[in-house]
Amino acid sequence: MRAGADKEKTDRNGWSPLFAACHSGDDKIVEVLLREGADKEHANVFGRTPLIAACSSGHAKIVDTLLRYGADKNRRSNGWTPLSSAAFVGNANVVEVLLRAGADIEAVDEMGNTALAVAITRGRPECAKILIRAGAKLPEILPPGLTDEFRRELLSSAIPARLSFLGGVCLDRIGAQSPVGMLGGFPEITRFIVVHSFNGWMLDDKKKLPEIP
Repeated sequence: MRAGADKEKTDRNGWSPLFAACHSGDDKIVEVLLREGADKEHANVFGRTPLIAACSSGHAKIVDTLLRYGADKNRRSNGWTPLSSAAFVGNANVVEVLLRAGADIEAVDEMGNTALAVAITRGRPECAKILIRAGAKLPEILPPGLTDEFRRELLSSAIPARLSFLGGVCLDRIGAQSPVGMLGGFPEITRFIVVHSFNGWMLDDKKKLPEIP
């Protein structure tokens, strides 16, 4: 840098020195480049920013550094939000960093999916649980093929702490006398339990959800 190197010079794919460092995980170089004023929002030819590169590569420390220097935590890059990018590849630590920084938990990618929907579809239970506990809304439709164990993990994460004992309840006993009746103040969770009753039935995207008062 002192010799006059161009910190914004890119290769034919639009990779700047900062983007390359974020992708490879060289946190020291990232810090130096940001301190020297490197463009933290420069996107490569595929529309990917340094933050997306760090998120999808699992470099939580670099994600934190970029956010400290003001990188846009909600900017879509190549159709992905930083949260959905991290959830797609299952980088739970990155998801936590983004949430602590105030990333929009309900922001959607270009396909209209939230980070939680991406985590569930890709089978990333740790990311899904972190997002649910942080307040992400449960989806009304689950993709086919999810195991009962994964669905139980989603539910146990969704139930508020003071009702956490319900996580071990036999959830195929859905009825007026079941613990579901105790969730009147949590309609979203009640709906989730009734629709996904964990009795081996799998809701597909062609079925309509039952109306729950």
